[in-house]
Amino acid sequence: MINLEGQVKMVHVPYRVGAQMVTDLMGNQIDLAVLPLVMALPNYRAGNIKIFGITEPERSVLAPDLPSLGEQADLKKVYVTVWYGLFAPAKTDPAIVDRLYKEIAALTKEPEMKTKLAEINLRVVGSSPAEFSAFLAKEVEKYTAIVKAANIKAE
Repeated sequence: MINLEGQVKMVHVPYRVGAQMVTDLMGNQIDLAVLPLVMALPNYRAGNIKIFGITEPERSVLAPDLPSLGEQADLKKVYVTVWYGLFAPAKTDPAIVDRLYKEIAALTKEPEMKTKLAEINLRVVGSSPAEFSAFLAKEVEKYTAIVKAANIKAE
């Protein structure tokens, strides 16, 4: 997405462990990395790495001084986020799905839970099952377009 939107040519280097990517970034073995904010912040705050921006559309409450990439003209459409969802088998009784949704939604609204999640940079969206399905469809559409535009092939 950064290659396409920023019209730059970067080589993707896959890593199995994010910590190794941070080590290589600090040691100048790589020039750039896309990392979860909670992984990058300690080394950013220690002055070991520079953060150009976050891939969320809004600034993070953990580091409001950091711009989003969307604030930069050439990267306005760069929006990549880590998200979590609860999945069940396709034939799960709708009543069970509805109960799970309601119970989890109630849990994520509790002040202690909100605080704990915010500490690790997780923002609760609390989508209904239908809203989450619509979100998933948009994610598939977004990444399918990127794969086609970048001519990415399975190896």
